[in-house]
Amino acid sequence: MRSGRDMARAYTDECMNTRPDPLGLWVSAITSQIGMRQHFGEVLVRDWQGAGLIAPGLVKPILFTAEATLIRKHIGQMAAADQAQVRAALAKLVG
Repeated sequence: MRSGRDMARAYTDECMNTRPDPLGLWVSAITSQIGMRQHFGEVLVRDWQGAGLIAPGLVKPILFTAEATLIRKHIGQMAAADQAQVRAALAKLVG
């Protein structure tokens, strides 16, 4: 699944260990196309280098599922502060 986009896993390992989703992994797109202003639900990855990204990234508020077999490689992990920002944005989106 190499479409030129990086993906952020939108679940916690604890959640997946206790209740694996039969649909696969919940993921969200990360783009390096960062505009002058952020839109509702978008989260800037502050520690993008620590997350393994090659450029600053913006998590988009678009969720979808993917089979685990489609994930070709793990490039890194977002810092706890960035993960918290993504969780807060998702909570606002889904209420």
